[in-house]
Amino acid sequence: MSINNWMDDNNSYSKEEYKSVIPPPKNIIFNNEQKEACKEIRKFLTSDKSYFNLKGKGGTGKTTVIAKALKGRKNIIGLSI
Repeated sequence: MSINNWMDDNNSYSKEEYKSVIPPPKNIIFNNEQKEACKEIRKFLTSDKSYFNLKGKGGTGKTTVIAKALKGRKNIIGLSI
């Protein structure tokens, strides 16, 4: 799945995906800033950087963005929310 089209899935999750760190919610419509944050998180996960700072006011969807960005990923170590 490429970084450009991973947001366009059909929201059907396998049993393996439900075992992820945070189960991604279904039927969420992301705004442009949330889509960009997801892409940046995915880029970070393949980079050699040691931390990623996602900040925003309460209720703005940070945890949901992280869940979507981690969908289908394995071997995530050291996640702190």
